[in-house]
Amino acid sequence: MDDNAAAINLNEYNIDEKIELNGLEIIKDSTIDEFKPYYAKLDRIYKQFEHEGINKRISVLRKLTSFYEKELLKNITNVERFFNIVTNVEDYILNSINLENFEEDIIEMCVRIITF
Repeated sequence: MDDNAAAINLNEYNIDEKIELNGLEIIKDSTIDEFKPYYAKLDRIYKQFEHEGINKRISVLRKLTSFYEKELLKNITNVERFFNIVTNVEDYILNSINLENFEEDIIEMCVRIITF
């Protein structure tokens, strides 16, 4: 994948500003920057869903928002909140009847890409 294409898409969403606003600088290199090459691909998948009339993007964002809102009630750091959301999404996926033979580490990687 072209790094410039991913950077252009990420700049569109002001990712660096969101990282700073949410106090996630401590995990920027290990969690956020590591998965940047996948963000453009994820964006293309969502756009394809929208083109086909499938509202997967909205469904995913609503589920993430639900997990986020529950985490807001806790007196924890934003980094802890982020990883709690990742864990909640992983658990949700692992308990889904739609899950086929995926390894747990692959699911974790995909969840980290989607959650940010």
